[in-house]
Amino acid sequence: MSMLSHSHLKHLIRRDSTKNLPHNNNESDWYLKTRGSSGYCAVPVNEIIITSDEDTKLALYAECIQTRSIAPLDALSLFIPEFHFITTGHKINWRDDLFQGGIIYCVYEATEILYVGQSYMLRSRLLYHHKVYSKINDDNVTIKGYFVPFDVDRLIYELFLINTLRARLNKKNRFY
Repeated sequence: MSMLSHSHLKHLIRRDSTKNLPHNNNESDWYLKTRGSSGYCAVPVNEIIITSDEDTKLALYAECIQTRSIAPLDALSLFIPEFHFITTGHKINWRDDLFQGGIIYCVYEATEILYVGQSYMLRSRLLYHHKVYSKINDDNVTIKGYFVPFDVDRLIYELFLINTLRARLNKKNRFY
């Protein structure tokens, strides 16, 4: 496993992570694009934004990867809030649940968490992701997620959820 330095991580993560945000300067409004529609519907949510400076967040993330432990993230007081959205594979595949923007998603089969991931285009990611595609249309599969606008925050939160929820299909960045 290659060790990532704090400075190396800075170069891997886009510094202009707000460039393509799906909200218009109102951080409580996200937008849901509906299939066949030219418009967007506002979805009010409290985005997950980690309140710490970027250098600190990057350093803690690098330390987690190197030590294979999420203990350093305790400094950020992370928690698992209520999901911003819950949908099904049928809706993702055929209908209008086309969430766009920085998203952390959790795929559940009944009550068991299968996979935690992140994406900017949720529908495309789920329909072409080899680990969940075969299950996406099962009746007992649900997709639950959070809007997390910033790249570093998504990396940290994904790492936190993978190791806290212990998703069965996650292999990368799994420390348990």
